[in-house]
Parts: sequence; C-alpha cells; structure tokens
Amino acid sequence: MVKHDKCILVEGYMDVISMHQSGIENVVASSGTSLTDGQIRLIHRFTDNVTVIYDGDAAGIKASLRGIDMLLAEGLDIKVLLLPDGDDPDSFAQKHTSSELEEYIAANETDFLQFKTSILLNGVKNDPIAKSRVINDIVRSIAVIPNPITRNVYITECSRMLEIDDRIVALQVNKLFMERVGKDNLKKQQEAAAETISDIVNVEEPVKPVEAAAEVKRQPSPVDSNSRFLRAYEQGILRYVLRYGMLELCEDYDDLGNPISVKVIDYINEELKNDDLKFSNPDIEKTFEEAIKCSSLTWEEDNRKNNETLLKERESYIAAGEEEIRTTVTDLNSIAVREKELVERADQLYFKGQREYGMMYIEKILCSHPDDSIRNLTLELVSDKHTLSKVHTKYAKIETDEDRLPELVPRSIYEFKDAILECRIRKLHDDIKAAYSTPSPDKEVIRELMERHVQLQRLRGEFAKFLGERIINPRK
Repeated sequence: MVKHDKCILVEGYMDVISMHQSGIENVVASSGTSLTDGQIRLIHRFTDNVTVIYDGDAAGIKASLRGIDMLLAEGLDIKVLLLPDGDDPDSFAQKHTSSELEEYIAANETDFLQFKTSILLNGVKNDPIAKSRVINDIVRSIAVIPNPITRNVYITECSRMLEIDDRIVALQVNKLFMERVGKDNLKKQQEAAAETISDIVNVEEPVKPVEAAAEVKRQPSPVDSNSRFLRAYEQGILRYVLRYGMLELCEDYDDLGNPISVKVIDYINEELKNDDLKFSNPDIEKTFEEAIKCSSLTWEEDNRKNNETLLKERESYIAAGEEEIRTTVTDLNSIAVREKELVERADQLYFKGQREYGMMYIEKILCSHPDDSIRNLTLELVSDKHTLSKVHTKYAKIETDEDRLPELVPRSIYEFKDAILECRIRKLHDDIKAAYSTPSPDKEVIRELMERHVQLQRLRGEFAKFLGERIINPRK
C-alpha cells in the first residue's frame, strides 16, 4: 500500500488470495462482514487512496454503497471499479496477469460521485420522486466529507451532473454537515459522560451520596463542554473576519437615509452585539478583539496611504501606456480607442489593488502579532493547505467564498446562534432531570423549565427552517 500509495478493497478473502497470486499485493478485504470504522482507520494509516472493486451484481452494489460513505467520512479519496458481468475479483484475477490487472484498474476506476450517480439514477430518470430520493442520497454522501474544499468541488460536480442549482446543493450539504458535526460532538460528550459515571461507580469502596456529588462537581463544567462544541462555529466566523474583514459586504442607511458601506467585520460585530454574544473560547475572542482594533484604530490611515500609492501607480501605468500608443499608433480613431482601453485597465488594476489590500489587511497584521495564541490561531485559519484539482477547474468555474460573502457570512452567524441554542437546550435537559430527581420535586419550577424548553425548541425549529430553505440577503 505504501509503495503504490493505494489500497484496493474487495469483499472476500478468496478475492485477496487470487489477486495476491496474480501479483496485486496492495489489496485487503473486510472478510465478508460489514466494513468497520476500525478497519478504515487501519487502512488510513498507510494511504489516503482507496479503490473499491465491485462485481457486476447491481443489488449487491447498492447494499455496499454505505461503505463508501464511511470511507469518505474518514477523509479518504475514493475510486470505484465495476468488473464485467459474471466476474468477481477472484475469477477476474485468475484470468489475467498482474500487468493486465493493473492496466484494467487504472483505465476503468472512476470517481465515487460518477459511479454512485450512474448506479442510483439507472431506471429512475423519468420518475421525479425517485430521482429526488437519489439526489438526497448523493448529497448525504458529499456531506460526510470532512475537507471543506473537497466538499465544495463535489458540490459543483454534483450540481453539474444532476442539473441542479449549486446553491441548493450547497445549502443542503452544509445543513447535513453541521447536523453531523453536532451529532458527533454530542456523541463525544455522551461517551465522556459515560466514562465519568463508570469511574464513579467502579470504585473499590462504596461512595457516599455526598462524596459522589462532590466528585461530579470536580468533572469538567458544562461551560468547558459548550466551548468545545462551539469552537468550530466560532472559528468559522473568525475565518471570515481574518480573510475578508475589510471588504464591503452590503449597504445600510444612516439616519438621513444616505447609503453607507458595511464591511464584513462591522456586520459580524454588530450582529454579535445585538444579541449580546461573545465567543466562548478565549483565544478566539481575544483574536476577534484584536481584529476589531485593527479595523477601528489603524485602518483609515493605512488605507489612505495605500490609496495614494495605488493612484501613483495608476498614473504611471497610464503615462507609460500613452507613450507607447503615441509611438505605435497614428490613426486618431485607433488612438482614442486604445486610450479608453488603457484607462479601463488602469482602473481595474486600481480597484483590484484596493480589494486585495482590504483582504490581506487584518490577517497580515495578526500573522505577526506578538501574542503567540493570536498569531498561531490566525495562521491556522488563513492558511490554504489544499489546492483544487485541475480536473475540476478545467471545465467549470469554481465559485469562491469571496464571491459568496453576502450569503456565507450571515449564514455563519445564524449557525453560531443555532449552536448556542442547542447548548441552552442541553442545559435545560439537565436542569429538568435534576429537578425531577430531588426528593420533593417542585412542580412550579419544573413547569417553568418545560415552558422555557418549548420556547427554545420552537425558536430552534425556526432557525432550522431558515437555514435550510433561505439564502440571507443582508441588503434587504
């Protein structure tokens, strides 16, 4: 596997034996059982690339597609190979040499999205209801992919292949992804709680109730747990601040009705202030406060100096261009056209320089901040560790986050608020359980807690509907 940087995954041990005898040794099988998380993590220790080989049994293929989702969720890059009808890896390997096998695999393995789409859409293209179920199934597979860039590429490919608006696909994928993140975090918290209970119960000597209660108090507080749960949401918002904070997001109006530009960082800061919210993770809150200082204390003067430099560069560019036109063009009409084009290009460069300066301003300052926690967090959030494959960018324009800021920034705020609601609902669950477990439960207290719980659940239901069905337009 290490030598070829690939794992070939088959179903049975006879498939593995036959392929080994044919010279293909980077092959493993789940031995007739369902693929497990432990097996997938073991594969991931040796390679990021997996090719799953299926025989021609369509019913068996559909039943095995769940394994692809599990592989994707681990962050593996998946290819799928479908053997000719009547063959399985065992019989196919016995008919071919190792070089023939390798050539067949290289020529016929396909991306999981194309494979799954062709398999599931077969026979349902004229049935809108069945087709919608297939699309939802494919979207759920994309939503388990942990890498955001890979998810975005597959969203674009999915919308192209299935002829659906990519914004609709993106919203559904993001919704399912955040649900998955929430469930995973909740599962981790439940496992941690179970371990804590086990530690308390499995002691050598009986523990008195008062001592047990004191032990529970020494466990990590709900605040710590909430901070861990909210961190991904808070990092998402801070990433927009660091990367795009000084760019215009939308327009607002002052008291006299005059339009004013609202920058990304101003919009986020105002939204948090309106609901009296702060980030629960200290390093994120501290970095956000430093970003606010940059935008309010030094931006105006630094931006003015940058504009002066850009204007001088624009004038020099136009002067050089005019000199070239005078020496190469003699026709008056051609001179007028060329000069107009020259000014347009100079303006484009000027505005591009302005925008790039705004994009880089906050991150450039905080990447060299003397505080280690601020500097390291900024570097982590602004670093692009992955590059889009040319396969996906050759035929389609990949819409960047910068293009979608009016949609993505407000959405990140609402997802953060929704996550806070979930934390508050969890606390209410604990409060209600505690109220019921007392020797003499106070019915009035329990009733108030239940009413509060209903209110929060109703509000969260509105959030879910809002996040799932609408694109926020802050200009309205």
